Amino acid sequence: MSFQLDTFTNLNSSITVTNVAAGLVGITEPLRLAVLPLGTNSFPLLQLTGAAGYNYMVEASTNLVNWTPTVLVVNSNGTTQFTDPQATNASQRFYRALLRGAGRQALSSVE
Repeated sequence: MSFQLDTFTNLNSSITVTNVAAGLVGITEPLRLAVLPLGTNSFPLLQLTGAAGYNYMVEASTNLVNWTPTVLVVNSNGTTQFTDPQATNASQRFYRALLRGAGRQALSSVE
């Protein structure tokens, strides 16, 4: 799951994956990864919304084949924002978030 986003036009983009589709038990909040309008430093601003108290690994790719860990997000309150300074080195960049911990994984992707 993904879609194209021109990160230089300040458009909001996001995709949501619910735990029903991912088959997770005990987590009722959907995992959402959104790209917000560019900040003043021109780095993409990403917002992860998901179950509080879990860690999420955000990975990035330029081709949807090769994924590189970008940041480990500790989501203590349900929503957290972060930037990706390395995004300026690529003409397009895709993101996905994976729930980490206790052998559980859920996936949410966005470009």
